[in-house]
Amino acid sequence: MFGVKRVTANNLETFCFILFLLIFAIAAAGYLWVVGSQDEKRNKYKLFLECTLILTSVIPPELPIELSLAVNTSLIALQKLGDAVIPPKGSKLTGLKIFHRYHFSSAMKRMTVVAGYQIPGFQEPKMIVAVKGAPETLRSMVCLNRFEYENVPKDYDEVFTNLTRQGARVLAMGIKDLPQTRLGELRDAKREALETNLRFAGFVVISCPLKPDTKAMIKEIVESSHK
Repeated sequence: MFGVKRVTANNLETFCFILFLLIFAIAAAGYLWVVGSQDEKRNKYKLFLECTLILTSVIPPELPIELSLAVNTSLIALQKLGDAVIPPKGSKLTGLKIFHRYHFSSAMKRMTVVAGYQIPGFQEPKMIVAVKGAPETLRSMVCLNRFEYENVPKDYDEVFTNLTRQGARVLAMGIKDLPQTRLGELRDAKREALETNLRFAGFVVISCPLKPDTKAMIKEIVESSHK
């Protein structure tokens, strides 16, 4: 998956790390207060201040910089592998860019998009073709395009049929990688040629629950003899 959401160190792992440090700080401050209180000559206000300093030092000033540096270092390592998919703000990676869109057609029952993403070290973007549409339509395309049958689950028809009967809207997805292609050649390419040799990528299941009064309204329409 590709995205452009900003990556920061504000996450659960950071919270757990700070909480881990806070536990030791509380233990140290408690020990200092108990031991220090035994000395009657010791100033209580100064002792309280020392305990407070221990707790406030849990988050050192350089901690945010260190965490951000760790995140950026990890992203740079992923970029070298071509796997960086969530770049930080200001990064040259901009996620997927749509180069051509074949809008949904009720006759074809599908929609196709040609998109690309930039890989560090490469001048031309990596192009992909993504198709979404009715499961039965993409199923027929599977047969026509001579897909490898192991790419399509054996329970393909059973799964989307059961989901549909449960009231969900089901869309099938197909995808394929394109070789290095100029944008001019891409505009001249035929849709049928781009939609061949797709790989089955899965189902999109959208919950469409019925409204409370749907059954009553349907019954009323049926009984009114409207056609």
